[in-house]
Amino acid sequence: MLLSSSTALLFVGTSDFTLCQTLAPDELQPLFDDAWTGSHVWPASHLLSRVLVRVYSSCSTGLPAASGIPTREDKPPSNAEAAPAVDPYSDGLQLIAQEVRSLTDTYSDERSRVLELGSGTGLCGLVCAALGMDVVLSDQAMFLDLLTQNVELNIHLLKGNVQVCTLDWSNKAHFEALCGPCLQDRTDKAQTRFDVVVVSDCLNPVYGMESIPLLAKAILRVVHAESRVYLAYEERGRGDVLQMFIDACDDKLCCTTIATEGPRSVFYLSVKNKGV
Repeated sequence: MLLSSSTALLFVGTSDFTLCQTLAPDELQPLFDDAWTGSHVWPASHLLSRVLVRVYSSCSTGLPAASGIPTREDKPPSNAEAAPAVDPYSDGLQLIAQEVRSLTDTYSDERSRVLELGSGTGLCGLVCAALGMDVVLSDQAMFLDLLTQNVELNIHLLKGNVQVCTLDWSNKAHFEALCGPCLQDRTDKAQTRFDVVVVSDCLNPVYGMESIPLLAKAILRVVHAESRVYLAYEERGRGDVLQMFIDACDDKLCCTTIATEGPRSVFYLSVKNKGV
């Protein structure tokens, strides 16, 4: 297999994930290009992947502790700064994990369906697949080969099914192909929507400010009433970005901070009104 010009090895749980990156982090010429920012494993993705392990590793539809990804503190990524000594996880994270386990007991015969928006290298989605969930990795067409490589590199870790697809947040046809016609009523757990949505480091002005409301609409388009959304965000000096995203959600999602590590945070979002 032909690998990209940079390969990152990240330790999550007790597993090493090997991830190709289109460009090495020190190749500065395309610094502000989508192909560079989207193909690098950023620290926010590693934080979110650790949160997902803590929430889902003990669920019956995921992997039990003995299966390879137990809940425990993880090593920092090799290509990121060392994590601070303080525990980044909030008390709310444990409550969410308990709620997830309760829902898992209710739907014990079902595998969670996961959509990763703006997958880039696909780390967070691959971690979900290693935890036993069925995952769709989605991004712009330029990233499909990269995502396919990374699925193949980590296939030995994956317990759930993984698909890769193109998803332009402004393209209605892409969403209809992914999850069917737009439905206003989400009181039923629709098979064409996703139980879990993960988003890492997509709230970034480098992608254009128009991408912020598009991301909010994309999330609302793919969730049902019981969906759980995990969003990792890194503060980069423009304090209005997160608020713009929350405003664009049009008061349809509850937002709670569940982990913080330096300038990076992970937010848990759930649907407020069942019929939105």
